[in-house]
Amino acid sequence: MTLSTQDAAALRTLLESRRAAIAPESVGYTERSGAGRPVNGLSQEQIDTLTHRARGTYGRLINGPEHRPNPTYLGDLARLLRMTEQEWTTLYWLTRREVPAPLHNTSGMEVPGAWKAVELIHGVMAYLVDSAWNLITCNQEYKELFPGGEAPQNALMFMAVSPERRSVLLDWERSWAPFVFGQLRRATQERPDNKDLARIEECVLRDPVAGPLYEATPFLAMPFPDGAQRPLWHPRLGEGIVNVCAAEPVTSVGSRLILLSFQSGPPGEHRRNADLSAAHNSIG
Repeated sequence: MTLSTQDAAALRTLLESRRAAIAPESVGYTERSGAGRPVNGLSQEQIDTLTHRARGTYGRLINGPEHRPNPTYLGDLARLLRMTEQEWTTLYWLTRREVPAPLHNTSGMEVPGAWKAVELIHGVMAYLVDSAWNLITCNQEYKELFPGGEAPQNALMFMAVSPERRSVLLDWERSWAPFVFGQLRRATQERPDNKDLARIEECVLRDPVAGPLYEATPFLAMPFPDGAQRPLWHPRLGEGIVNVCAAEPVTSVGSRLILLSFQSGPPGEHRRNADLSAAHNSIG
């Protein structure tokens, strides 16, 4: 794959800025080593050594016209250079034209403080969870959905095994369980070291009802329930359905914002909303 002049320059700028930010002392070197003029940060030779690659590998990546490096090498390099998830996605896209899996197992466990604005959302139920579905924050409408007005600490745990789930999630076995367990299976496979997800899976497998359903549920291809409709009982509004909107904060891969728009009435009376798109007006 040959990069354009602009993409090649962007790749070099990204890698060299991260290289300059890593002090050799922080990775075990007492002083800079390697040929070439002195520069800030790691030398190219040190990068090759620390990524266990042949001498000149890093230099070929930033200078060569041909690019499609091995994904394992890219991951080793990105972790060495302490890239953020955004920087990692940029590196992967520039060199392979693909969207990568998260770089760090801990991605999605924190979001910028600005996301506290979720609490100000009105008109729909809204909640923000980390990559293990632990509740980060939510609005008042979401709290009102649950007994006592207290939102569960983990949305996935509630939907999977909470004794109160059936009083809220109507037709749980058919309309909720397959998707909940599919998401859990996918999450545990993508993040095998996440202790919260492992604990949820353990609780599910021990449950006499949820356990067999979970074991029979395949890996879910779609990680988010975006656009889904589910039957639900609202403590104030009664029977109805929720339209589910899901989004991911771009700086916190794996976390997710969920919006639940409630419509009263028997679930069979509601039709799925038509897809939305921008007006097809010419620009300019």
